[in-house]
Amino acid sequence: EFDYQKFKKFIKKLEIPGRDEIIEYKNKKIIISTNLVPHLEVLKKYKERKEINNIIVVTGSTGTGYITWKQSDKYKEVHNKDIDYAYRYIDNYADYVYITETDIGDLNKEEFLLYQQSKIKNIESKIISDRYEAIKTAISNSNNKDIIFISGRGNRRVMCVGKKDVKLFKDKDKVNEILRGDNNEKKNSY
Repeated sequence: EFDYQKFKKFIKKLEIPGRDEIIEYKNKKIIISTNLVPHLEVLKKYKERKEINNIIVVTGSTGTGYITWKQSDKYKEVHNKDIDYAYRYIDNYADYVYITETDIGDLNKEEFLLYQQSKIKNIESKIISDRYEAIKTAISNSNNKDIIFISGRGNRRVMCVGKKDVKLFKDKDKVNEILRGDNNEKKNSY
């Protein structure tokens, strides 16, 4: 039998994590999201009003070739159009981009990262294939009032790094690990 009062208590305790996370750190904001659109457009408006400084993106496009992913020609065509759109969007709305791994599948990682970088025409870009290092570098190279926008994975934990290989990697966990390490280094430096 349905007990409304028990259901009401259960719903209050239920937490569904959001897809976007915002972490404030040393007068900067770190945003972790699955999508670039429309976030970068909104951030650009804040920048135009001088409420933030630089928009720094850490991202990588999903590859092809993981064992369960469809490999039709149509899929590959759409995939390439998606990459073109995403990097044109970054080029128009960000100030800097770190290009890194995310669900690469069985593509050649270095070639795929270079392909993505070739889409950037108007802003500075750097390839750091190791996602952890890319995030760490973006945070350490940022300044006051900068936004570090980490895109592509959101709150997902599993990253496809080969045709049959996966590794556990959650952006928020890695950001927190980096920030804890930064705080420990500061404590140990005295």
